[in-house]
Amino acid sequence: MFDIALVGNGAFGGSEEQVSRSEVALPRRPGHDRAAVVTTADLSRWANQLDELDGVRWDRVRAARAAITVGDYLTDDRLDAALDGLLRDLDE
Repeated sequence: MFDIALVGNGAFGGSEEQVSRSEVALPRRPGHDRAAVVTTADLSRWANQLDELDGVRWDRVRAARAAITVGDYLTDDRLDAALDGLLRDLDE
């Protein structure tokens, strides 16, 4: 089984083919004469595709996390809206 934690730790790449820092050489598969090479662009594209599969708007999640980190997320308007929503839910 492929372990992503081993990538960049010397377990993959560089032994038979020179690989740039933006690429990872995967182990050879039986019957293939070259190792497969995966670029960082491939990894980024696959990560974006995975993000889209689960129905969560990860771009919004990341933006909210960033706003929380710098202290811009919790405003009086947002707090009032959250409390209003909570009170509506309690009345139902």
